[in-house]
Amino acid sequence: MQVLVTGGSGYVGSHVAKMLYEHGYTPVVVDKMAKLNSWSNLGWNSISNDIKNKWALDRIFEDNKIGAVIHLAASSEVGPSVTRPLEYYENNVYGSMQVLDACRRNGCDKIVFSSTSAVYGEVHPSRLPTCEYYPKNPTTSYGSSKWTVENMLRDADVAHNIRSVSLRYFNASGASPDGKIGEWRKEPTHLIPSIQAVLEGRRSKFFINGNDYATSDGTAVRDYAHVWDIASAHINALHYLESGGKTTSINIGAGKGHSVLEILKEFETQLGISLNVEYGPRRPGDIPINFADVSEAKKVLGWQPKISDPYNIVKDALNWYNSNTYKELLNGYLNTLSISTTAI
Repeated sequence: MQVLVTGGSGYVGSHVAKMLYEHGYTPVVVDKMAKLNSWSNLGWNSISNDIKNKWALDRIFEDNKIGAVIHLAASSEVGPSVTRPLEYYENNVYGSMQVLDACRRNGCDKIVFSSTSAVYGEVHPSRLPTCEYYPKNPTTSYGSSKWTVENMLRDADVAHNIRSVSLRYFNASGASPDGKIGEWRKEPTHLIPSIQAVLEGRRSKFFINGNDYATSDGTAVRDYAHVWDIASAHINALHYLESGGKTTSINIGAGKGHSVLEILKEFETQLGISLNVEYGPRRPGDIPINFADVSEAKKVLGWQPKISDPYNIVKDALNWYNSNTYKELLNGYLNTLSISTTAI
């Protein structure tokens, strides 16, 4: 079956496309960054376009026998979602509407949606782990936009028989175990790439946003899920829909929490070094602690995390950072900076 993967050149999307390919599906990727992120495409059809372009989407459906959609294309950074909310609603809600409408027009009735734990907002520590039925109180436009799309998907099922699984990721981390793909950002904001930027000398110190949370070491606690485990959840969700499963929303995470400092110490342990750390104020929209109850994923999808622990997450991330692909990306970026500086 050919599966349309929106955002399939991004971090999670590239791992999903790879996982689909390895399970006998034919991924068809559409992503604004497909050409620039060609390194993430390991042999499948990859189209550079915007999901908000309805004519382009129709052409993709017409040129390929799309049997299902995995929809990951979205704006996802916490900080900008607070300062640029309209941009997030445009990309995440309007973009999703275009994808859904393309499904309706072209007779595609199965969609797996990349949602987020941010739909819950702040959950009181006494109520952790976070369950799917908990109230939805997102604190950022990122979380609000994803929750809006989940509601849109439920309405589309009622009106157009488009069944969906919304996977509420917690914190995607790590890289593919074979080291062929991983997370690449020129200016990293996520935890592990930010630590790596210090190791590379791109940053003088590791900056931690907040050390006054009500946690064991004062730093925020998150559910860090291995990106390869997250990718496998999409395969299970696809199988579920192929077998006639009903529209639902499911948590996808490690099922336990680890603090920012714990992940940092795992890096230091595996590398045998100590990093320079500086603490600063909390970021707007950040919450102290959250981790998932993943029992519903096991019950409904037959999925459970296998390598979502700090050791494997850091090990596979370091394997990616030592790969030729990553080194070429980094050197190309650093050379660009050097040229720009010289020009000035």
